[in-house]
Formats: sequence, structure tokens, C-alpha cells
Amino acid sequence: MATIYRTRDGDVLDRICHDYYGRSSAIMDVYDVNPGLVEYNVILPAGIDIILPDLAEPVAQGTALWD
Repeated sequence: MATIYRTRDGDVLDRICHDYYGRSSAIMDVYDVNPGLVEYNVILPAGIDIILPDLAEPVAQGTALWD
């Protein structure tokens, strides 16, 4: 179930995503469900309701040392 986040003065979307999802890379997923959000500046004004969708956990990438 998606979560609604109401912005506060000084909020930026990459920080919101990092705090909520643990990664800033979720920004594009948030933009997908909040198309009007791209109209705002980098620093968001207070009082905007942003839908934070449920996302699958990111797949770990990389190479283990012993593979």
C-alpha cells in the first residue's frame, strides 16, 4: 500500500527517497506516480502530498570475492 508524504520546507526528493526507501534511485518511480512533481524546483515547497509507492527491494549487484 502506497504512503502519502507531505513535504516540509527544504525537502528534496532524493533525500525523501533515501530516507523512505534507503536509496535515492527510487526517484524515477516516485515521479512515475506523481507526474506533476517535475514542475517543482529541486527544493520542494511545504505542503505537497507525494505518493510513495510500494517498490520491490533492489537486487544486489556486484561480484562476490569467492565466486
